[in-house]
Amino acid sequence: MTQEKVPVFRVVNGQPVRVPGDVRDPKRRYSSVANAQTGDSYLREFTDEEERQRDAEEAAWAAGQPQREAEAKRREEEALLFRQSLKYEARIVAFLDVLGWSQVIEASVSSVAITQSLGIAMKGLGSHVKLNQWQRENGPWPGDPMITHFSDSLLISFAADRAAQTSLEMTLGAIIHGLLLSGFVVRGAISCGLLIHREWLAYGPAFIRSYQLESTHAKMPRIILDRPLAEAWGPGIPIQNRDGSLIGVSKILASRR
Repeated sequence: MTQEKVPVFRVVNGQPVRVPGDVRDPKRRYSSVANAQTGDSYLREFTDEEERQRDAEEAAWAAGQPQREAEAKRREEEALLFRQSLKYEARIVAFLDVLGWSQVIEASVSSVAITQSLGIAMKGLGSHVKLNQWQRENGPWPGDPMITHFSDSLLISFAADRAAQTSLEMTLGAIIHGLLLSGFVVRGAISCGLLIHREWLAYGPAFIRSYQLESTHAKMPRIILDRPLAEAWGPGIPIQNRDGSLIGVSKILASRR
C-alpha cells in the first residue's frame, strides 16, 4: 500500500503554484497549510524572506543558549538552597486573632466610617509587615523577627533566645495598641516549639500549638502563654547593675498554675 503524496506548492508572484511531481527541495523549509473548509492540506515552500527570518531566529536562539543554561543552573542552585534551608527552628510563636473581623466586614458594606476604620487598621498592620521586611533586608536583626498577616490573623515569631520575650512584648504591644486605636481587640496565644517561618511560608508544631491554644483557651480579648513559657517567663526579667548585682525584676507576665 503506497502512501499518497502531499501536494507541494511554492509562492510565485504572490500566488501558490503547485510544484511538478510534488518534489521537495532538501535545501528549503516547508510549512503545512490546511484548508478548514475542505479538510485538504498541502506543503508550502518558504519564501526567501521567510528563510532569512528563520535563519536569524535560529541564530539568535543558538546565541542565547549559554545564557539559558546559566539561568537554568541558577534556578537549580536556588531550588537546592531553598530545600536545604527548610529546617525546623526553635521559635517563640504568637498567633493573634482580631475579634469580630467578619462582622465588621459585613457592616462596612453599609457604612463609610467602618470601611475607613478597616482600612486604617489594615494600614497599621501593613506598617508592621513592612518594618519586618526592612529588618530582614538589613539584617541580621536580633531575634530574627518574622510577621505574617493573613485575613484577620497574625503570626509572629522570634528565635527562641534570651531576647525573645522582650522583643515579643514590644512587638505585640505596638500591634495591639494600633488595633485598639482603630476599635479592634485581639485574642491570642504564645507557644514555643519547632517552626519554619518565612514571609510567605509558615508551618510546624509550634504554629499548630499556638493556634489551638488561641481557639480553645483564650476565649476573650487576651493573650495567653503556653504553660512552659508561663513557668519560664512568669518570674519576670532580672534587671542587673553593671557589676552583675540584681536590682530587681521587671514582671509583665504572670504564670498561671
